[in-house]
Order: sequence, then C-alpha cells, then structure tokens
Amino acid sequence: MLLRSHLDRLITLMGIAGFIIALILTPYVFPSATIDLSVPRQTIYKTAQTYLETNNSQDFSQYQSIQSFREAWTPSVYLQQTLGISETNRLIKEKNLPIYYWGTRWFKPSQQEEFYVSVSTDGDIIGYSHTLPEATPGAELSLAEAQTIAETYLKDIEGWNLTNWEPLDNSTIQRPNRTDHTLQWKQKDWSLEDSELRLTVGIQGDKIGYYSYWLKIPEAFGRKYRETRNIARFFDKNTTSVLVNGALIVAGLCYLIALARGQLNWRSGLTPALIVLGVSLLAQWNTLPLAKNYYSTTQNYALFWTQEIFDTFYIAVTRAVPIYFLWAGGQQLAKRIWPQKDVILPRHPNRVATFTQAYWRGIMLGGLNMAYVSLFYLIAIHGFKTWSPMAINYNDLFSTPLPFISSLRSGILPGIGEELEARLVGIGAVLLLLRYRWLALIIPGGLWAFAHVGNYVTEPFYLRGIELWLPAIFLYGVFFLRFGLLTTIVGHCVYNSLLGAMFLIKSQDVYLVCSGLLVIGLLLLPLLPGLWQRWQHPQAWYEALKEDPLQLLPAIPEDYDQILALPLGAASLPALVDGTSLPADYEIICLKSGNTVNGVSIAHIESKTAATIQRVYVAPPYRRCYYGSRLIDGLVQRLKQRGIYEVSAIANVTNPREKRFWTNQNWKTIRTVLQATP
Repeated sequence: MLLRSHLDRLITLMGIAGFIIALILTPYVFPSATIDLSVPRQTIYKTAQTYLETNNSQDFSQYQSIQSFREAWTPSVYLQQTLGISETNRLIKEKNLPIYYWGTRWFKPSQQEEFYVSVSTDGDIIGYSHTLPEATPGAELSLAEAQTIAETYLKDIEGWNLTNWEPLDNSTIQRPNRTDHTLQWKQKDWSLEDSELRLTVGIQGDKIGYYSYWLKIPEAFGRKYRETRNIARFFDKNTTSVLVNGALIVAGLCYLIALARGQLNWRSGLTPALIVLGVSLLAQWNTLPLAKNYYSTTQNYALFWTQEIFDTFYIAVTRAVPIYFLWAGGQQLAKRIWPQKDVILPRHPNRVATFTQAYWRGIMLGGLNMAYVSLFYLIAIHGFKTWSPMAINYNDLFSTPLPFISSLRSGILPGIGEELEARLVGIGAVLLLLRYRWLALIIPGGLWAFAHVGNYVTEPFYLRGIELWLPAIFLYGVFFLRFGLLTTIVGHCVYNSLLGAMFLIKSQDVYLVCSGLLVIGLLLLPLLPGLWQRWQHPQAWYEALKEDPLQLLPAIPEDYDQILALPLGAASLPALVDGTSLPADYEIICLKSGNTVNGVSIAHIESKTAATIQRVYVAPPYRRCYYGSRLIDGLVQRLKQRGIYEVSAIANVTNPREKRFWTNQNWKTIRTVLQATP
C-alpha cells in the first residue's frame, strides 16, 4: 500500500471520488462536451481539398496548406449564456450549428491569392473564401445575375433548400476590372431573441468567391459582452501584475541577499527552470506548424520562419528564467519562515518514498479540484443562474501533431509558475510580513484567483475569481502548508492536463484518444520508482513514510562510546567522569534512531556565559535533511537553559559549503568566528 495514515487514506478516497464526480458532471458544466470528432481530421482535410479542387480549375500541388480546429467564439458564448450549456449542447447537435469546425488554408508565399475552406466536425462544408487581388479581371454582372449564380450554388453545391430562407439586403462593390456582389439570406424558422442564422455568398465577377453559414448575434449582446470583458481584463491585468511582479521582486531580493551572504547554492533553481525550458520548447515546436495560419503573404517567407523560430526560443527562455529566481529566491524566503524544513518537498533519507507520497497526494488534489469545479458550476448555473463556458485551447489540443504535449504543457507550465508565485512566494511573503496564516491564505489566493478573470468569460465577470479563491485557500493553500509545494504543483498540473486529456479521450478519433490516454500515463509515470521500491522493500518503505525517523535527545553515558566512534575531526572529548558521567564542561545533543546515534552536536563551555560549538555531525544517510539545523537549535536551547547567552562556532568560512550551512542558520561572521545572532 502507498498509504499508511488515516489522513492519506481519506485524501485518496476523496480524490478518486472527485475524478468520478467530474466525469459524471462534465456534460452539464463543459460546453465543449458536445464536440464530436468522430470524423477524423484527415478525412476532413480530404473533404476540404476535394471541394477546393472541384470548384476551382487550378493546380493546388504547389500550394502550402495548414489545418486547424476552430470555434466561433462569440456565437458560442451567446448561445451558452442565452440558453444554458445543456440546451446549447443539444441545439448544436440537432441543428448542426456552425460553432465548431475545421479550417484549412491554402496559400503560396508572396502571392496574395489564397483559399480557405471551413468544414464542420461532421464533414459538411460551411465556409469558403477565395482571396483575390482587387485588380484581378472578371465579369461585370448585374445583381440579379449574381443572385442567380449564388442561388444555384447554394442549391446544387451546398444542398440548401432556399424556401426556408428569406433574402436580405445585398451589396455591390465595383473593382477596377470586375464587379463583386455579396448576397445574404436568413433562416425563417430560427427564433432565438434577435439572433439570426445566415447564409452569405460572395460573387467575384462571375465566380464564387465567398460562402459562409453562420450565426449572427444581436448587436446589444456584442456591445455588453465587450464592456464586460473590458472590466474583467482590468482586474486580470492589475492582479496579475501585482502577483507576478510582486513575487518576482520578493524572490529576486531574497536571492540577492542570500547570494551576498554566501547562503545560496546557485544550482538550486536550475532543475525546475530546465523543466520549464524543455516543456516550453517542446510545446512551441509542437505548435510551430500552426504558425502558417498567421503568415501574411506580403511577408518574406524565410524571414517569417526565422522570426517564428527565434520567438520559440525567446518565449521558452523568458518563461524559464523567472522560474529559476522564483524557486531559488522562494527557498531562501521559506528558510526564514520554516527554518527546519523544506517546504518544497519534505527532506528524508529515502527521497524516492517521500517524493512518491507527495506526488500521490498531488494527484488526489487534482481529483478534488475537478470535483469542486464541476460542483461549483453545477450549483452556480442551476441555483444562481450564473454562467461560465469552461473552455480550453481546442486548436492546440486538436490541431497539433502531438496533442498530448499541448495537454501536458497546459498543466506543467502554470502548475510550476503559478504555484511558485501564489504559494511559495505569495504565502511566504505575507507570513513573513503579517504573521497570520489566514491572511497568508486569503491575500495571495485572491490575487491568484482574480488574475484569471480576463482569460475566462463568465457572467457575472467575477465568477471565475470566486471559483478559484475558495480552492486557493482550502485546497492548494492548506495542502501547501501541510504537505509542501510539490503536492500543489502536481495537483495543479494534473487538473489542467486532465481537462485536455478528457476531451481528447471523448473525441472518438483514435489518434486523439490515444493521445489523451498517453497524457494520463505520463502523469502516472513518476510514481513507478516508488512503487517498485515499495514492492522490493516493503518494510523500508513503511519506515521511510514515518514523519521523523530520528529523535533529538540529550546525550547519556550509554551513547558516549558511539559518539567517540564518530568521525569528529578536530573535536576531542575527554573520557567519562568516573566512567559514568558526562563531562560537566560539555553539552552534547544526539540524533538517535532507537539506541543508535546518527548525529551529534558538541559545545564546550568556556565560561558561565559563553560556549563554543566544536562540531556538528550527521551520518551520511541523513544529511541534507535539516538535521544539522535541528541539532544546532537543540544545542543552543540547552545552553540557554544553563544560563549561556554567547554561543560561537569555529568553522572554516573559506569552505563554501560549510559557510553556507552556518549562514543559513542565520549566524553571522565576526572575524573568523561564526556567532549566533540575538
């Protein structure tokens, strides 16, 4: 079993239940649950290509193409807010509304003429565009002649029965060498407030230049939507600025102070920074083919790709560098608040076991968060008539060559970055300044929550902030203080990544389904070393999961032989007094596991008020686990009980490791003597 404590068993049961609840409630709170990708994207591409070649007499073998998944965002928002998510999902399926579709672009570098075909997820053509230079020659048709061509196209090519469509006002534009017309129809039996289902056909000369099946939303809704988004972006921009810039400033100051004092190991932030760098590069390279969507044919094609490749590296580096300082500086901040523990991952001789336990708790935290979000929006939508489309970046998820990378990227990058900002540095800074845990949970949690309102459309606009503020306090904040940062990073990563994996698995496309399963497998992969160790050495595993395998105790005569056998270097101890008592002018604290001494700190009493720490020793298996700090603190406390208030330690301050150890205990150097600060 991974679990030894009742608390871990409870967390596991709640986490597993959370995953089940999220799966059940998904169709009721996620509008994208209606996306049907049973028609493979390769089939969609061939449909678009066949349509293009059938309706144009050009050779498209010399054209470049790019396919991407799209959502008609504003109409989608309008439907969901007007009808609710469940009714919107039903209507999209029944009416085949043009909300989700595949778009394919064909172009030649430095040539203005290009083509674009939109295909619905069930394989119907819902859009076509042929971009031509204005000076391209063509026919000079009347509006009536153009309307005949458009109606024939809609009936014979697109299969529309126009008896159910009402003609609207048309427009004509006179080009230098041709006449272009735009004609529109609206569906007669569509009745949803002031919205309209429309067909639009553009005639370039005597050719079809444009076709679209689309939903026109009311102008009043569009205006209100933009006003609401402006307010949301105001809160998003300012809270993000305070959280991100504030965390970087605090972490940067802690980094520089620690560097000046010799407390810092500059390598400490490299690992997470390199992880972020690697994931960013993979994610950028995975989306690089989609850059063709944004290529302007007036650009130099070689320079365009040079810029894209440079941006790939630039974005990855600018993401990784702040992580380095947040991690390294955040650790130094944490040492001031929690001097005898590592709040990123609890230190223990068996790092594999503690990592596995923290990682497992993080997975269960992800399940708890998924259930919470699903229940929150179910209650908010049906009980309080609020609304939020819990959407993700479908284009990156469905259109990239390796969809699983997009899903993992959406989990790993925010999981590391936001947890460092809001939890390690945010909670740490407020605790250092204000000393109250409840404020340390509320303030950075609120900033983190409202830093998300600009990227998510909700009604009211602050709903996303409320939704995130609660888990920031009672889930991520509490888990951070109790179990450490790794658990919350994993929980954050699992939640975000599984949102994408869930839609991949539901897509009905074999490749996408396999990608979603791969995401789940990769999220579980870090558990394997611990599970293997648990299977190979079960007793050692159980011992490793104990909160503290060593006890801090004053030395007794029975420990003396073991203490003398330790490699104490220059420290020398006299024999026991009368063979039974410890020397009166020494104070000795031991780290013991049962009757075995695994560490010791020794101080020589120089006078009634002064003592010198001669040696601090921890056995190799227990080093780097904060036992040295505990030994020093325990020894100083014992000396204070004897009335000694001046404690010094003679150490080799030219040794960077030794000096770093002592300065991290907040001791200061006086000449060549390290002395405890008052």
